[in-house]
Amino acid sequence: EKGLLSLMLASSSKQRDETAAAIKFQSGQYADAKNGLEEILGMAKPTEAEAKVVAKIMAHEATATPLLAKAVKLVEDDETEAALKLLQAEVRPALGRWLADIDELVSTEQRLNDSTATATQKDYALLRNFSLACMALAFVLGAMIAYFIARSLTRPLARALHHAEQVARGDLSSRVNATG
Repeated sequence: EKGLLSLMLASSSKQRDETAAAIKFQSGQYADAKNGLEEILGMAKPTEAEAKVVAKIMAHEATATPLLAKAVKLVEDDETEAALKLLQAEVRPALGRWLADIDELVSTEQRLNDSTATATQKDYALLRNFSLACMALAFVLGAMIAYFIARSLTRPLARALHHAEQVARGDLSSRVNATG
């Protein structure tokens, strides 16, 4: 809309050509952004809310684009008064609806991103807690296994020490069971 107003207010053909080139450049940038959006939405199945908003954007784009082109043509043909009327009566409301739909898409995407981030944080917390529980369980099991291994080594040694002490005291009546 600002570009169109600048085009109408251009005082020379050079300014008019520069403004028209800027409008075409911005249209190209919009087309690139639109293609990027379509590519992103094509990667994953859009939600119902996204699909509805994108459909509204496309419908309002289909209405606004020809009106913009018509207004530019009127300015190029030096019909500034007709271009101004068209701008006020049709182009401005069509652009307003189109931009409102784009804002709605941005809000929808933000809402979806926020809910996905929340779900991801919950999943992370669950997996972190599960991992901590597994580590604690592994530590307890490791400690128990170490205890039983140490006990299986020290019991026979303690019995042998007991028998050695009895022999050292002169008691030769104790029997030592040899296993192995």
